[in-house]
Amino acid sequence: MIKFVIKGVGLWLLLGPMISLAQVDSIRLPKGDETIKLRNTTPLFSIYVDADNNVYFEKEPIVMHKIVKKLAYTRYKLPEHLKPHATIFLYIDEQTAYTTVDEIKTQLASAYFDRIYLKTNSIADKDILKGFSVRRHPSFFTFHFLHKVPTDKEIERSKRINDSLRKVGYSDLEVIPPPPLPPGGWYEYNIHKIYSDNQDAIDEALDSQSYTCAVLTNEGFRTDSGLISLDDTEGLEALFRPGTIIFVRFDKALTYGNYFKASQHYRHMDVKNRGYFVELSHEIVDIHKRSQITLCD
Repeated sequence: MIKFVIKGVGLWLLLGPMISLAQVDSIRLPKGDETIKLRNTTPLFSIYVDADNNVYFEKEPIVMHKIVKKLAYTRYKLPEHLKPHATIFLYIDEQTAYTTVDEIKTQLASAYFDRIYLKTNSIADKDILKGFSVRRHPSFFTFHFLHKVPTDKEIERSKRINDSLRKVGYSDLEVIPPPPLPPGGWYEYNIHKIYSDNQDAIDEALDSQSYTCAVLTNEGFRTDSGLISLDDTEGLEALFRPGTIIFVRFDKALTYGNYFKASQHYRHMDVKNRGYFVELSHEIVDIHKRSQITLCD
């Protein structure tokens, strides 16, 4: 918003939305050929980040710390059957600092948003389904789901329905089935231990496991053995060899474009012939440091 003063009279000119829209339209996304497949009823929320690290929700400016509350409330307003399918589209400029992206992903995780898509090509409607999903890292801190405050009449009605179900042989567990067990695999069963401040739990998760620590920079993956360039296909395949866990931290100077490039290389490897790419967010790295956790020093 810009303030003008004419003959002693203050005049406010609302240019904020116009400037914001121009900045969003200037976002340059990475290139990609993959197509996103969604159901027609999938609720979509869009977050944009420009090259200056400004963040927008549905093309409206938003400060970083309000993202969780904004998304949580927007999902809360959805019909119950659609809430579990809420999906996030991330439109991120290649020059964005990855530290900004990392913070957004951590906030999404803290609000239980699992379906995250990195958009490619352009923000134009013709590219609405261009991009791919990513496995977001967890968050150490989590927020409770928002629940509607019921009226006394709604509580009584729910009680009558539950009583009727019990009379015909249904228990509460049968009405609301427990969530399914996660699929097999080291990551699904152990990532919550890695994202803790419990050294014993982390050691348990890594018992008999082969793992390597790396830092992703704009030049490539830096390990104790040296630097592996993002263009070194053979080196990357050797790093992410089968049966190996790669804990990846992120250099403060890393740009989103180079993070995207590294992710693309990993995605293009044969699923059966690659190890685990485990992101360590800035949040969990700081917590481990404060708690004197030994993982990747």
